[in-house]
Amino acid sequence: MGPELTILLVNIVFVSLVFGWVFPALRGRGMTTFAQYDLAVSAAALTVAGLLYAGKGVGFTLVVIDVPWWAFSILTYSALELLVWITRSGRDPDDT
Repeated sequence: MGPELTILLVNIVFVSLVFGWVFPALRGRGMTTFAQYDLAVSAAALTVAGLLYAGKGVGFTLVVIDVPWWAFSILTYSALELLVWITRSGRDPDDT
């Protein structure tokens, strides 16, 4: 498995955790609480990527450009989270 796929799978796991368990558990709380938990989970995903690839000299390709591991992790995590948020935004909040 290539490094890009590994980070994508790590990010998919964390985004699934956020939207499947964390956010539903926080329903009814303020946006500040959501933002704090979202920041914590995204930092955890970045930490896992760092533990796997920081200082190893592994290259990552994002579409057609080479990026460092941390940029690849942040950009793909953000894209996955945005995609899930957009697809779930039209649903009834009680449909978990």
